[in-house]
Order: sequence, then C-alpha cells, then structure tokens
Amino acid sequence: MTCLLLWLAAADPTVAFTLEEGFVTALVQKDGQPVAGAILKVYDGSTGPPLVEGETDDEGRGVFVLPNRTGLIGITIQGKECDLIPVKVTGDTLTPARVSLTFGTRPCCQVGNKPDRAANTDAPLTPPYLMYATLALAVVVMAVTAVLVARSGPPPSAPPPSATP
Repeated sequence: MTCLLLWLAAADPTVAFTLEEGFVTALVQKDGQPVAGAILKVYDGSTGPPLVEGETDDEGRGVFVLPNRTGLIGITIQGKECDLIPVKVTGDTLTPARVSLTFGTRPCCQVGNKPDRAANTDAPLTPPYLMYATLALAVVVMAVTAVLVARSGPPPSAPPPSATP
C-alpha cells in the first residue's frame, strides 16, 4: 500500500528550457533529481527523421540548436517518448520555459503530435471553425434558394397568338 501511495505521489518528469547564445539547454528532472541519459530529439514538424538527436548528461542537461527557431521536442525516458513539445524562440525569449512531460496519458494536454511520415504536408490545414462556418453558409444559401423557388410559382403562360387577317 505504501508503494502505491509513493507511486501516486511521484511527480511527472519535467523539462526546463533556457536559451543561451543561440543554444537551447534542456534540464530534465524527475522528483527534483536530474535524469541522466534521457534522449532528446528535435523535429521540424514535417515528415522525416529528427533534425537533432542527443542525450542528457549526468546533470540532466542537454544542449542543442533549434533549427528555424522553432521545433517539436521529444524526450525519451526509460524507453518511453513523451508527447511532443512545441518550442519557439521569439527574439531572446524561448517558450515554453518549463513543461511537465506527459506520455500519451493526457490527450487534453497534448500540444503536438509526432510527425506522420505518410501525411501530405503540402495540403493546407483548415481550422475547424472555418469549416463549420462554410458548411452553415452553404445550408443557409440552399434554404433561401428553395424558399425563393417555391414562392415564385409556375412561369407565366404566353398569350395565345392573335389571329389577324
């Protein structure tokens, strides 16, 4: 029972990101202790292998360059890769600064997915609200058209030709 309570009380691993002279430092910890040997992978958000791959040192630190000042970071601890973390550099600021790692257990909190190698990345993504608004507009246009056609009645008949001698 005590082991179960300790397991439930254990905090999720965390990562703290800092930016120093163009390099991103990731400090990976679990229960306040550094996680040595965690594998860091940096994806660019499209298909393909990671752009950068490395490992944390004995102090739980990993240092890497973030290509294009944005990317998705995957951290593997004990063979399990966390949900990808979108990281972005704006000026001298790196966001997010600190993240609790999740491992597919909290889909509401996932902020990115591992790139799908078979996906067509050239196709633009349509936001859901825009898709629903377009569908609603199409339904309204069809309803208005149906009402106008029903009100117009049959076409007027042409007068019979007059017989003039």
